[in-house]
Amino acid sequence: MQFVPAGEFKTMPWKNGLGITREVALGGDAAAFDWRVSIATVGASGPFSAFPGIDRTIAVLRGEGMLLDVDGARHELLAAGEPFSFAGEARVHADCIGGETTDLNIMTRRASFAHVMMRLRPAEPFTFIGPAGLTFLICNGSFRLEIGGKGYAAQPLDAVCDIAEGDRLRIEPQGQADLFQITVGQAPH
Repeated sequence: MQFVPAGEFKTMPWKNGLGITREVALGGDAAAFDWRVSIATVGASGPFSAFPGIDRTIAVLRGEGMLLDVDGARHELLAAGEPFSFAGEARVHADCIGGETTDLNIMTRRASFAHVMMRLRPAEPFTFIGPAGLTFLICNGSFRLEIGGKGYAAQPLDAVCDIAEGDRLRIEPQGQADLFQITVGQAPH
C-alpha cells in the first residue's frame, strides 16, 4: 500500500487527441493492459476512443459534468453523481456541460478481470480495511491519512494505491470531501 501524490502520475494525450490522461495505476503493459486506473481531463466535446473487450466505469470529479451518448442512449454524468459503467467497444460521444471536466476511470479486460467503483462520502474519521482484490482510493477533496504509522496530507486527485485485502489505513476528511474506492479482482467464471 502506498500514497501517491497526483503530481507523480504519468501524463499522456488521448488516442483521439481531445484530452489528457493521468495514469494512476496499470496492470500489465501499456499496449495491452489488464486493467488501468486513470484521471482524464476532457477539454472538449467529442467521441471516446474504443476499447474492445474492456469494461469501463467513469465518474466526474471536477467541472459541471457531461452528457454521454452510449450507443444511442443518453446519460447525464454530474460531479455529485454516481459512477457510470459501459462497454469499451460501445460508440460513446461526450458533450461537456459548461466546459472542461476531470473524470476518474477504471478499465478492466473483461475476459480476465472485473472491477467495482463507488463514491464514499465520509463525514467522520474512519479506518478503511482493504476488501478482497486490489483496491485504490482516489481523493476528491482533502484528507488526513495515516498509513503504517505515517501521516499524509492528501489533496484532491491524490491516491492510495495497491491496498491489499486486510490492509488498514486511517482516513480523516478535512471539511466536505469524498473519495472513490476502486477494487479490481479476477473475473467470475
